[in-house]
Amino acid sequence: MTPDPARDLPDLAPLIDHALLDPLQGRGAIQRCCEEARHFGFAGVCVASRWASEARGHLPLERSGRGAGPRLIAVVGFPFGAVPAAVKRLEAEQAAAAGADELDVVPDFGALADGDGSTVLADLAPICELGVPVKVILEVGRLDPQALELLVEVSIDAGARFLKSGSGFG
Repeated sequence: MTPDPARDLPDLAPLIDHALLDPLQGRGAIQRCCEEARHFGFAGVCVASRWASEARGHLPLERSGRGAGPRLIAVVGFPFGAVPAAVKRLEAEQAAAAGADELDVVPDFGALADGDGSTVLADLAPICELGVPVKVILEVGRLDPQALELLVEVSIDAGARFLKSGSGFG
């Protein structure tokens, strides 16, 4: 029997988060992104927090398990994490209130550059306490090993559920 590469490949779609983070896109692009994610069976749709409510309207509300439809993921502090912790917390609260199933959070890289783990912890922990799963964006391609180690440790201590290698920016 001849192997069928299409049949023998694993279904990768349920492992993909479909992102639309281009600030020059509007409602129509958000709707298309959500439609594409549903059509292909992607795991999630990742949008700027400003678009969480719009995207929520195009995604199923009921997530009763695998295959229930894409999760809504909102980025917080994107793309550089260079906003005060209180602003980042408010952005996270608003994204959660708009129906985000998960938050992708950019940490305070300035504090990290200074080796200030306590400030990074104070930046992330209040967001993790909201009860929405948090994924911390590490930017592994840009961090030296000591900063990366510190960020991983602080992210775990803060209560992050996931770590993400990078944002795709920079």
